[in-house]
Amino acid sequence: GQLKPAAGTDDALHKQWLDTFRTAQKTKKRTFGTMVKNGMLRLMMGLQLPDSVAEDGTVSFKMNRPPHGYTDILYLDDKLRVTRGNRGSIVAVTREGP
Repeated sequence: GQLKPAAGTDDALHKQWLDTFRTAQKTKKRTFGTMVKNGMLRLMMGLQLPDSVAEDGTVSFKMNRPPHGYTDILYLDDKLRVTRGNRGSIVAVTREGP
């Protein structure tokens, strides 16, 4: 999969995107917990984490055994998101603060 800035992103926002993701790549901490979590994701899903950010801002990862399922967004605004999963679960998430 890929994570990348939207088409037509202005230069200032593109630079902020690159700075954010490149800083995150450089400063990620290898704790025991993250090593276990990443090991389990690699084992169960064949996850290969990204190791760099392309000049166009693309961050790529690979998952050899992706999970099967989906989430439908039923409602979305600045403070509330309501989703329904493929097995019928409904989740409401609120955002507090500014």
